[in-house]
Amino acid sequence: MNGDAHDIARRGQTKTLAFGFWLASRGLLVRSAIVLAAGMAIAGAMSSFWLVHHGVSTLETVPLIASEALAWGAGLSLAGAASMRMPYRDAELGVLSFALARGATIQQYVRGRMGGIVLWTFLCVGGGTLVTIAGTIAAVRPTEDVMRASAGALIFSLAFGGSIAPVAMATLGARSRMRGYVALLLVVGVPELVAPWTSRILPDGWSELTSLPAALGALRSVTEESTDWLLIARALAGLTLVATVSFMVTVGHVSRAAERVSP
Repeated sequence: MNGDAHDIARRGQTKTLAFGFWLASRGLLVRSAIVLAAGMAIAGAMSSFWLVHHGVSTLETVPLIASEALAWGAGLSLAGAASMRMPYRDAELGVLSFALARGATIQQYVRGRMGGIVLWTFLCVGGGTLVTIAGTIAAVRPTEDVMRASAGALIFSLAFGGSIAPVAMATLGARSRMRGYVALLLVVGVPELVAPWTSRILPDGWSELTSLPAALGALRSVTEESTDWLLIARALAGLTLVATVSFMVTVGHVSRAAERVSP
């Protein structure tokens, strides 16, 4: 009996994720971000050939720079556009009522919607990074440094989608756009700005916990010869905590939106 219930719940979650993936692709701003990611990916791949043509033979920084640009450019734009007032927009369009009427819980609905945005963000950032890596490998004989940098860029891309997308939903999902932008700035931008001062409060070597960008950047060190695994563990723990809190906040947004449309 428990096994049947588990199978039903798993199928329901899979359908909710597919539904969330489809919903996350809708909207002009989201599609513009996808086009932007494709253009940046092509530019990243072509830059390797341009650098080789001008005598540059060490290209290990190209995948790292490309992943960073894709993340904070196309990735953040996509996550933000897909998350903007999501709970209340879904409620107004009847999407939320439809999902709840089909038996989905609010937690399942949020997991599906959040999972859809996470997947699209990673497809844009990670897919664009892969295209850049392919261009780099085609332009120059791949060295150990290039392969390590490529692995670090992909790890960064995966972590970016898994952390920034939930944060975008939790902040930009607020009823007011202005409140959403302010909240996003407070969570992502302000901690990075004050990191030189907050890092003094933390133990030496714990600067990766000062902000989300710092934690994401720390994950790239996983490909170094002398990897600090404690640093990686702290960064992952910090990002997981942020994503978990973001999920809980988004559940609250969706619950309030559901109450507004309930008969």
